[in-house]
Amino acid sequence: METSIEEVTYSALVNKICRKAKVDETTTELKLSYVPELVDPKRPIYISDDDDVMCYLEMNEDQFQVLHVEVINEGNQGQEQPCGREDRGSVACASNEELISSSRETDENMTLDERESSQRDEVVENRQARDDNIILYEERSEERAVVDNSDVCEGAEATPVVKREWEDGMNVTIRQEFENKQEVKDLVDKTAHKNCFEFIIVKSDTTLFVVKCSEVDKGCKWSLRAAKDGNSNSFSVRTYNKIHTCLRSETSTMRNKRRGTQHLVASVLREDFPCLIDTPTPKNLIPLVQLRASVKVSYSTANRGKKLAAYDLRGTPDDSYKMVYSYMHMLEKMNQGTVSYVELDEDKRFKYLFFALGACIEGFKAMRKVIIVDATSIKTVYGGVLIIATAQDQDHHHYPIAFGVVDEIKASSRQ
Repeated sequence: METSIEEVTYSALVNKICRKAKVDETTTELKLSYVPELVDPKRPIYISDDDDVMCYLEMNEDQFQVLHVEVINEGNQGQEQPCGREDRGSVACASNEELISSSRETDENMTLDERESSQRDEVVENRQARDDNIILYEERSEERAVVDNSDVCEGAEATPVVKREWEDGMNVTIRQEFENKQEVKDLVDKTAHKNCFEFIIVKSDTTLFVVKCSEVDKGCKWSLRAAKDGNSNSFSVRTYNKIHTCLRSETSTMRNKRRGTQHLVASVLREDFPCLIDTPTPKNLIPLVQLRASVKVSYSTANRGKKLAAYDLRGTPDDSYKMVYSYMHMLEKMNQGTVSYVELDEDKRFKYLFFALGACIEGFKAMRKVIIVDATSIKTVYGGVLIIATAQDQDHHHYPIAFGVVDEIKASSRQ
């Protein structure tokens, strides 16, 4: 029965290699590595846990990568000396080590082809199935050897490089509209994190947003171009190629690692909690963003993203203050007898606000002649104090009369 990629673990892989190589797992140490064909500079990437195994197996879906395994006998480790050469894309081996290359094929047998002792390497090759094929290079000479990954060993067939096309998973169409440029950028950024590819921003201004794959110099044609629609703030997709021909890799192997931003967090909230102000706490947002966008964010970034998503729904504090005059006008228009007053400072910025609804003024005539004034702090970006004046009816219940917003409690603000 075939095993899915998600079920393959590092310990199971090591155990199977030890069985095929006929070595004792308890007394040997394995070093697993591979060199991606399309990644420059050429350097080995070591496999040390389940995530690294997953990255290697997913990479092999697009292009065949040889797995190199160094088998080290613990009893002879004290006799090993460093080799005289270290190159990118090469593996240094001691004379008593075995270098094992394994492709992902399923077979339970391994054939050993012995050669003359004067030859440098012994190649064992069996390619009958998908998962258990192991090519064994056993060094017989006393001298230390360096196997360069860019060269093909004598007697071994060169592995053909197979490039496969794959879709980015963005699921957008030509002429699809977005509210603004930031929304387009958030979608591209989230898709790149989730599907493990890098992109470069070719152009980004007030009217145009163009991105291409970071491997465009190597022939990858993936690209997206979005432009502004007339005098509005919306952007629409004009050209889009969803096919990649480059190598898909895990985020951990990317040369230019990107971090999650507050805009990315806000886009996840807009998608999972549309039109909702009450969203999960920053602590609960961290695993949610990692699940949806495959990227980790800090607590502060999650908190900023939560606020940004709320601002998108109800506007920023600056937008609210700009609408004070309009709100007071509609209040007076819809409630006859309403009194309102707005005062600005010397810099034409908001200072004081007062309003009393017409119905409250009319009802005050029947209240007891007792006025109670109370105040509470406003917990917003700009702060301030909310003042409320109330009266008492015949049953000693509070009756609101007027409301005011000031910077702080002082004589000038009371007047």
